[in-house]
Amino acid sequence: MAGLTNQNLDWPIRVAAMNALQHLVRQHGEVLSWDVIDRGFTYQGVTLNFANHARDIFWPRHMRETALSMRQAEPKTR
Repeated sequence: MAGLTNQNLDWPIRVAAMNALQHLVRQHGEVLSWDVIDRGFTYQGVTLNFANHARDIFWPRHMRETALSMRQAEPKTR
């Protein structure tokens, strides 16, 4: 695997996540509830999370160079 960087090794996980998200959007529509997102997706027989409820930038331990997702909390109204 000469020439592959760690970032290149993250791409199969990203592709699996995008394929799973496309499937979920077809099932549930474009706005997914946290319950649906929290189920995660399967990559090589392992369930990985799409995101982490506690972190704004989510970096699964299986990925080496890039974050998988970023979320922004809604501004709090006063």
